[in-house]
Amino acid sequence: MHCKAALKFSAAIKTALLLCALFCLAAAQAGKEKVAFYFSGNEPKAGIYKPLSGFITMAIVNSGTYIAIDRTQYVLDLIAKEQTYQRTGAVDDAKISELGKQWEVKYVIAIEASKSIDGFYLEAKMVDVEKAYVAKMGAATSRLADDNDLKAATSQIIELLGIGGGSGAGTASKGAATPQPTFRSSYFTDSRDGQKYRIVKIGIQTWMAENLKYKMERSWCYNNDESNCLTYGRLYDGNAAKIACPKGWHLPSRDEWNILMATGGGVRKEMAGEGGKTYPYDEFTGKKLKSTSGWDDWKGGTGNGTDEFGFSAMPGGYREGGKFFNAGWDGRWWSATAYGPNAHYRFIYNYYGGVFESYGAPHNLGFSVRCVQDN
Repeated sequence: MHCKAALKFSAAIKTALLLCALFCLAAAQAGKEKVAFYFSGNEPKAGIYKPLSGFITMAIVNSGTYIAIDRTQYVLDLIAKEQTYQRTGAVDDAKISELGKQWEVKYVIAIEASKSIDGFYLEAKMVDVEKAYVAKMGAATSRLADDNDLKAATSQIIELLGIGGGSGAGTASKGAATPQPTFRSSYFTDSRDGQKYRIVKIGIQTWMAENLKYKMERSWCYNNDESNCLTYGRLYDGNAAKIACPKGWHLPSRDEWNILMATGGGVRKEMAGEGGKTYPYDEFTGKKLKSTSGWDDWKGGTGNGTDEFGFSAMPGGYREGGKFFNAGWDGRWWSATAYGPNAHYRFIYNYYGGVFESYGAPHNLGFSVRCVQDN
C-alpha cells in the first residue's frame, strides 16, 4: 500500500516537474520574435545546406532575441511548383512576405548560395514580413570546406543582419542597415612610387579609401592634366586595371563589390534601360559611399554623399576614344570579373543615391581603380 502511494507521489512529482519545464520554456520564448529562413536555388556544393542550416539556427537561437524556423525544403518545393523566379532565381520580396504571413513570423531570411572565383558566395536578405521590404542584407565568401568555414560564414552573415549578440532587427527602417558596420582608417604606402593612401576596413574587407594613382602604360589623368590625378586618381583601361594594384592588394571581383554593397545596407533592385536592358543597382549605398565634397550639384540639390564608411568615392569620370567625360558628375570603377570579352564595373551618379552595376564595358575604356586588400 505504501509502495503504491509512493509510486503515485513520484509520478505526480515527475508530472509537475515536466509541466514546470514546459512552462519555463514557454516563458523563455515569450516576447521573442520568430525568424524563418531558407536557402533558395540548388546547393552549390552537395550536402552543404544541412550543416549550414544547423549553424544558422544555432546562431539565431543564441542571440536570445529570436526563435529560428527552418523552411528551406518548403520553399524549394514551392519554387519548383510555381516557378516564381527573379533574375537570381530567388523568390521575390512580395512572395517572401506572403510566406512569412503564413508562417506567422516577423522576418524571413532568404539565403542564396552560388559559386564564385575563389569558392562560394553567400548572400542573405532579411525581409520584414509586415512591410514587405528588405530591411537588411548580409554577405560572405567562403570555401565551405569544413565546419570552421561554415561557422565563419554564418558569423559574418548573422552579424551583418544585426542578429548576433542579441541585437534586435526590429529597429531597422526602410533602406537602413542597422547596426552600421564600423570602420577603421589607417594608411598604406605603395613601395613602387612612394604614394601614400588612406585605407579603411569596412566589415570584413579592407579597401583603399582613394582612387589609385600609380602611373603606368594605358593610364591617364583626366583631360591629361596632372592636377586632376591628385583629386581623382588615374583612369586605367581594363587590362591595365587588372595589374595596377600593389603587392598585397588586387582589383576587386564582382563578388567583392557585392559584399561591400551588402555591408553598406544596399537594397538590390533593377532599373529598366535602353533596348530592353535592365541594370541592377544597390539602392541607398551610393550616398553612403560618396565623399562629402567634390560631386557636382544637381537641380539645386547636393550631389555629395555622407561618406558613412570612410570609402570616400570620388567622381573621376571616364575616358573613351581619347576623350574625357563627366568628372564631378559620375565615378566608374573596374571589376576583375569578366563578362564575355568585356568586364563588370560599378558606377555612381551625382544625382542618385544608388550604386549601379553594368555587365559589359570594353577594356579600351578608362575607369578608376579601387584596390582591396588580399585576404
